Amino acid sequence: MSYSKASSFTRTARLRMRSIPVPATVAAIALTTYIYHIQTSSLVSNDAGPTEATNPLVNEGLEIRPKVTGKPRVNSTTAELIAAAEDQAVWVWGSNRNNTLLPPVTGSTSPQNILKTARPTPYVPKATPLRDLILAEKYGAAVDGRGDLWFWGNGYWDSAIGKANASGQSQTVQSTLPADVAKAQKSLKGKNITSLAATTNKVYALSSSGDIYAVAAARNLQKSEPADQSPSSSSSWWNTFGLGKLAGVFSQDPGVDFVKLDVAGDGGLKKGERFTSLVAGKSHILALTSKGQAFSMPVDPNGNSHKQLGTRVTLPQLTPDQGVSAASVGNPSSTSASQAIMSALPASHDIRYCTALQPITSLSNIELAQVAAGENTSFFRTRGEGRVLGLGANSLGQIGLGALSNVEIVPVPTEIVLARSYPGGTTLKCLNIAAGKLRLKHPPGAGCPFDIVGIYSLGANSTYFTVERSATAQPHMKFVDLLAVGSGLTGTLGNGLWSSANSSPVKVKTVSGLQEYSEASQSFVPLNIAKVSVSSSPTPHVFATLHTVALSDATGVQEKMYGNDCMTWGAGGEYQLGNGKRSNLAIPQHLPPLKSPAKGLIDALGNGDSAPGSREKTLGSGTVSPMPHSRLQLHAGSADTYDLDGNLIKRNVKAEQTIYAGHNASAVYWKIVQD
Repeated sequence: MSYSKASSFTRTARLRMRSIPVPATVAAIALTTYIYHIQTSSLVSNDAGPTEATNPLVNEGLEIRPKVTGKPRVNSTTAELIAAAEDQAVWVWGSNRNNTLLPPVTGSTSPQNILKTARPTPYVPKATPLRDLILAEKYGAAVDGRGDLWFWGNGYWDSAIGKANASGQSQTVQSTLPADVAKAQKSLKGKNITSLAATTNKVYALSSSGDIYAVAAARNLQKSEPADQSPSSSSSWWNTFGLGKLAGVFSQDPGVDFVKLDVAGDGGLKKGERFTSLVAGKSHILALTSKGQAFSMPVDPNGNSHKQLGTRVTLPQLTPDQGVSAASVGNPSSTSASQAIMSALPASHDIRYCTALQPITSLSNIELAQVAAGENTSFFRTRGEGRVLGLGANSLGQIGLGALSNVEIVPVPTEIVLARSYPGGTTLKCLNIAAGKLRLKHPPGAGCPFDIVGIYSLGANSTYFTVERSATAQPHMKFVDLLAVGSGLTGTLGNGLWSSANSSPVKVKTVSGLQEYSEASQSFVPLNIAKVSVSSSPTPHVFATLHTVALSDATGVQEKMYGNDCMTWGAGGEYQLGNGKRSNLAIPQHLPPLKSPAKGLIDALGNGDSAPGSREKTLGSGTVSPMPHSRLQLHAGSADTYDLDGNLIKRNVKAEQTIYAGHNASAVYWKIVQD
C-alpha cells in the first residue's frame, strides 16, 4: 500500500511540473543568469578596487590577483613546468619611458624609465599564453586566447591625444592618468583577432575569418560611438525592466569604436579568398590573401612618400592636423581629395583616414607567399621559385639592389638578386614555400641550390633575408644563411662592422652557415633559423631564434632540458638587448637566462671554487661566438590560457616561447600556436 502512495505522489509531482507555464520558466532562467552575472562580475572585475577595510595591502603597492573561478587543474607535465618555472607569461626589459613594460608606481617621484634586466610585467597574468603582443613606443597591446584586444601604456591613457579645438590645431594639455592605469584594459572584443600590426597611433588587427579592423591606440578616441555602431535599440526593453546588465551578457558589442577595412575596386576578393597576413610600416600597411595577392593602404599622408604602396594612388599634401575623407583616399581617381576635410582629428590618429585596401596591380599575375614592410619599404616573396621583389625608400641600400644601384626611391616592384652575394655557379631553383612558414621543410630527395626562406623587414632601415643554399658541385651539403642590408650604424647588420649604409646583402655572423650532425641520416644537416624579430625603432635591435631542438630527444625537449637558442645584436642604448649592458653589438651573441641558474647547478659546476658563478659563466662550446653553458633557451609546451583580467578561457592550449623586439624594449612570452 505504501508503494502505491509513493507512485501516486510521483505522478502528481510530474503533473505539477508539466503544468509550469513556459513564460515563468524563461523568467526564472533569466533571473538566475542575471544573478550569476552580477556575482561573477563582482568577483573578477577590477574596475572598482577593494576598499581599505577589505584589502589592507592596497596601500603597500601589492597586486591583488582577481579570483579565478573553477578548480585548478594541471593538464600535463609541461603545463606544470611552465607554471612553476616562469612566474609570469611575459618577461620584459628595455625602455619603460611610457609605462609600456611596468605601470607607474603610485606616489613615486622617480619613475623607472629603464629596465636593465628581465622581469615579469604585471600587465599580463601568470602563465597566460597570448596570440600576439606589441610593444610600441607609447603603448602596449596584446591579444588573449579568446581573440580580444587589450591596451596599456601612456599612449593609451593620455587624454590629450586627439583633442582639437575649433581651428583644427591639436591641444597640448597635460594629461592625467586614470586610477586604473596599473592594469591592461579590454578594447576590441568579439572579433576573434589572431595577429596585430601596429603604427604610431593606430593598431590594425587581423581576425581568424580574414577580416581586418582598425582601432585607435588612444583610449579617448576608442570611446567615440558612431551611429552605425550604436547599441541596438532593443536594449532599451531590458533597461525598462532593470535587466540592462543581462542584455550585456548576450550582446555582441565590440566595446570600442573601430573600422572594418574594405577592398577598393568593383571586383573585391574572389570567392573563398580571405586575408591571411598583415604587416605595417611607419605610414602604410600590407596585406596578403590566401590566393597570394597583395594589397596596400596608406595610414597617413606620408603613406606613399617613397612609392612604397606600389599603386598609382596620389595622396593629398595636407598639414599634419588635417584629415582626409576615406572615400577620397581610397579612390585613386578622385581629384578633390585635398578639399574633403572630414574632421579636426590629425590624420595620424584618425582610423577613418583611409578604409580601403588597394590591390597592387603590378603583382596581380604573381602568386605571393609573404609580404614584409620596413619603415618606408615593401617586400614580396613569390611562391614556387621564391623570388624577392622590393620597392620604396633605398637611400641606405635597405632594398638590397647592390652597389651598382644608387637610386634613393624604387617606384615599382624590382627583383632583388641575392645570388650576387655568392660565388658563380649558384642557381635559383626554389621549392614551394607555404605562406606563414619561416622555416622550410624539404621533401625527400628534393634539391635546391639556392632557396629564399623568409623576409624580415620590420626595422627602420634594415632588411633581413633567410636563404638556404648549396654548392652546385655538392648539392647534398646545405646551409642556411641570414643576409642583411641597409643601415648598420648600430651594428644591426651583424657582420662585425659599423657601416652607415650597405646595399649589398652580407651574411650575419655566427648564425649563418651552421650545421649539426643527424644520427638518423648519418650526415650533417643545416641548422635552420626558426624566426627573426626586428625592432621598429629608428635604431633597431634584432633577435634570431635557432631551431636547435630539431634533432633533440623528445623527452628532453618536453622536460625543458633542451630548447631553441636565441641570439641578439644591434642597438643596446636602452638595455633592450637583454645582456645587461648599455652598448651596441655588431656580432650576434647568446642571451643569459631569464632567471639565474639553480643554486645546486652552480655548486655542482663550481666544485668548491670560491667563485662558482664566475666559472659557470666561462663554460662554453669553443665556437667563435661564445656559447655559455647557462643561456636563454626557448621552449614549447601547453598551458591554460586566461584573459588579462585573470578569467579562465581555455585549458591545455599549445604554446611556445617567443622572443619579441619592440620599440627600444624586448619581451619573452608564450605564444599560442594552436587553440
